[in-house]
Amino acid sequence: MAEKHKIPHTEVDEVEGHDWAKELYHQEMQQATSDAFTKVMKFYEAHKDQRCDRYTIATGHSCGGITRICAFNEGPLNARLFLGCSRWKGRESGHICIPLTNYDIVSTLRVWGKDRVDVHEDILEALHFQWEVEGETPGTCKSKK
Repeated sequence: MAEKHKIPHTEVDEVEGHDWAKELYHQEMQQATSDAFTKVMKFYEAHKDQRCDRYTIATGHSCGGITRICAFNEGPLNARLFLGCSRWKGRESGHICIPLTNYDIVSTLRVWGKDRVDVHEDILEALHFQWEVEGETPGTCKSKK
């Protein structure tokens, strides 16, 4: 048994504090990160092949645009992002529009990839994001932090 585990649990190191609390914190942070990514992956799997079914009068058919991550021009960062249609233009209604307010933004952008993300540059700058970092797979993004 490791020496650190032989210490009585009723004693606290005055300098280091509670080791178990630190370990629990790291374990819970890893779990939370994993859960957030799992949620994004489930969302991606559910919507990656979805086509927009908005009826278009000009063609007499449905729009047929593919899903992609889009952004509104104004609002708080997390409220601007939504899953939308590749043929959506501002002020048009009826296209796919699913808010992304409860999803991890960084993971969402990574999963959908650069070719299916159409967001304003100020959003990427606020996230300290850059696309296609050297040594990484194209279509992925990485935080500059």
